[in-house]
Amino acid sequence: MKIVVSALLVCMATIAAASASGVDAKRPDAAKDVSAGRAQRSCMYSAGPDGAAALCSGWYSQARRTYDGVPSLAVSDVNGWMWVTWYASPTGAEDANNYLILATSADGGATWREVIIYEPDYLGPVRAFDPEIWIAPDGRLRWFWTERNAPPVSADNPYSGCAADPTNDRLMMAELDAEREPDAASLSASGNVRCIARGVMMCKPIVAKDGAWLLPVAHWQEAPSACVYASTDGGRTFVERGGVTLPKEKRNFDEHNLIELSDGTLRAYMRTKDAPSGLWEAESSDGGRTWGEPRPSIQPHVSARVFVRRLASGNLLMVKNGLPGEKQQMVRHDMTAYLSEDEGKTWPFALPLDVGRSDVAYPDGQQLKDGRIAVVYDFDRMGSRQILFAVFREEDVKAGAFKTSGARQLQTIYRGKPSL
Repeated sequence: MKIVVSALLVCMATIAAASASGVDAKRPDAAKDVSAGRAQRSCMYSAGPDGAAALCSGWYSQARRTYDGVPSLAVSDVNGWMWVTWYASPTGAEDANNYLILATSADGGATWREVIIYEPDYLGPVRAFDPEIWIAPDGRLRWFWTERNAPPVSADNPYSGCAADPTNDRLMMAELDAEREPDAASLSASGNVRCIARGVMMCKPIVAKDGAWLLPVAHWQEAPSACVYASTDGGRTFVERGGVTLPKEKRNFDEHNLIELSDGTLRAYMRTKDAPSGLWEAESSDGGRTWGEPRPSIQPHVSARVFVRRLASGNLLMVKNGLPGEKQQMVRHDMTAYLSEDEGKTWPFALPLDVGRSDVAYPDGQQLKDGRIAVVYDFDRMGSRQILFAVFREEDVKAGAFKTSGARQLQTIYRGKPSL
């Protein structure tokens, strides 16, 4: 399945600030683009069918990409409009060249269309990465991502664009209409793209029983690191409440999911450093302000993101790498959905989503209004560069097979083109 070439490219930048000294040597057309940028200053284009959009076109074309991954999915409860976001790079790396992609489907995932490419500082040192999308209680789409200054590695600054440099991580948020394709004005409206916290958020917010929005924001390598930010005013303001302090030797990128248990306890599922105990848990009895001692999860896992969500039935869904009974999972293979009927004490049901290959990773998803569950994940980020999704019901997980009407797997959202 091929994606329709981008209809809207958004390169929100202060390009005039770019100078010859700031040009990335990896970019073959950098000098030409900087020259054009000085005249254009910034770019926000509605492109033609071929996606050619003056300054932005070549650098962000699908043919130039050499990295695609870390997806997130959301679906409108009103009209079923599907959204997927991920980040890409033309340099095959997690670095300052990363930018965000937002794609939509109006036909249940049969066809997909890239509608926004977001770059915070064309040719500049800011990396945009780890996006997450979520349908908030007001029905609006919230698009989150982190922006990080990514100076070159040096003796004085050992951090690269992908290493943990929490001092300048900025969690950004934009608000969009979840029921239709966005336009440039909706994203660029004054104040729509704003910084709401410090850190990285790679899993969905939850809404607590008291109505608070709880965001799982990570302060990489700090103590605490797996933190909770809360909004009690519908997303207008966010306040840090507290977080989990993992043992120093286990700290990694956190990528934590939050679940509110039936008794009101908040549980965090966190990525840690070492497989097969790359997933840890901790609980809070006061809404995320203070936390008990973290411990390894009963679910073995490689060091990677999982997706955990409470379903409408009250059961818990976990999507992770590894097949049932696997004790020594050391690589990212065999994407599988698990179901728990006892608040995560056991996970007796499993539905394999993508099996028999490695480099499948980073699930995210949503339960739809009709009870179906949509899950997105990536495969081979620097090779074939695929973004895929599956649709199933809780009954399919219990059966261990895709049996219900409309259930399907291995659906393509994006498949990388041969790179230039």
